[in-house]
Amino acid sequence: GCGGGNYAVKVASLLPDVDCTLVDISANMLERAVERVGEIVSGKVTALHGDYRELDLGENQYDVITAGTTLHHLRGDEEWELVFNKVYKALKSGGTFWINDIVIGETDEITQMTLDGWIGEMSKHHNQEEIEMYLNRYETEDTPRTLSYQLDLMKQTGFKETFVLHKHFNFAAFGARK
Repeated sequence: GCGGGNYAVKVASLLPDVDCTLVDISANMLERAVERVGEIVSGKVTALHGDYRELDLGENQYDVITAGTTLHHLRGDEEWELVFNKVYKALKSGGTFWINDIVIGETDEITQMTLDGWIGEMSKHHNQEEIEMYLNRYETEDTPRTLSYQLDLMKQTGFKETFVLHKHFNFAAFGARK
């Protein structure tokens, strides 16, 4: 779910001498991401149009797989397990999986506290109408999981080690090595 390429551009700017495969369900977003990443990397840029839950990512194909603000759209445990297993199989030995996404707290109180913090940050940059739009999307389209759920799922899938880079309010950056 590369969208328009914001996260891919950030990562590619750190690793410009790579081949890059971009995946998105939206053809328009994917096209834009290919353009933007193609301006940064010297390697080949490949586009896979479709839903990453359904696409064949192959086995032992990638050194690094990233998921930037997309996994929170997964629904039940079966979808989470499907995607984490698919990513694990697609990575080469020693490859890494990096996630930057929305997470919920371990309790309802912690979830509310982090959500309130996020709303406070949004109020510095957005008007009330925009905040309500984001919150509506969050409540109707998103089904994030806890950070611990995802780290545990990585280990259950077979990843050797997990890493937490950052957690702030209801966002976290973390990963694992195969």
